[in-house]
Amino acid sequence: MRVRLGHCSLQSAKSDERFEALRVTRAFATGTHKGPGILEHAAVECGGELKAGAVCARCPHLLNAVPDVDGKSVTVRCMFLENDRVADVMLPAEHVASVDVGESVAAAAERASHRSAAKLLVTVEGEAIGLLDARLLRGARVASIARLTRWPIPVVPITMPLGRVAQVLRDTGLDFLVVIDHDQLAGTISRPALLDLGVPGL
Repeated sequence: MRVRLGHCSLQSAKSDERFEALRVTRAFATGTHKGPGILEHAAVECGGELKAGAVCARCPHLLNAVPDVDGKSVTVRCMFLENDRVADVMLPAEHVASVDVGESVAAAAERASHRSAAKLLVTVEGEAIGLLDARLLRGARVASIARLTRWPIPVVPITMPLGRVAQVLRDTGLDFLVVIDHDQLAGTISRPALLDLGVPGL
């Protein structure tokens, strides 16, 4: 998806926020697989999506994976540092919720609820032009998505390290950023997502 850069505000930070963040996730195995190799057969929630345990086993962020005593699950610990890429933890573009400016408020509310999305990207002919806060949809009396749309869209480049993303959120008080690769949507990153990673000070 293309992002209309004229409707964006590029965010920056002067320095990296240094941290060592530890995310702990419990994942359940499929079938009857147990023991040390259970991660290979588990589905692990990561960055807002489920990833195959076999992929996680090869991830450089994996610290360890310890089978739980129930024999059906595994506790996965992942380490993230301030110089890791935002791309490693963002919600990928294909999972970002969006609504066309011509759709109804009811359709937007249903999509936000179905996707558990706090923000929706508002699009015109497939191009992102603004943001819609899902909270505004509750009991909204206006009939137009356009009247609820806000811009500029706060954006950061896909090359920005996590430490600077955390600093942007801290400095600006924002809780949601859109990640772009030139003028293309790469994904989104939110304050709750970084808190889930264990990033301190947010």
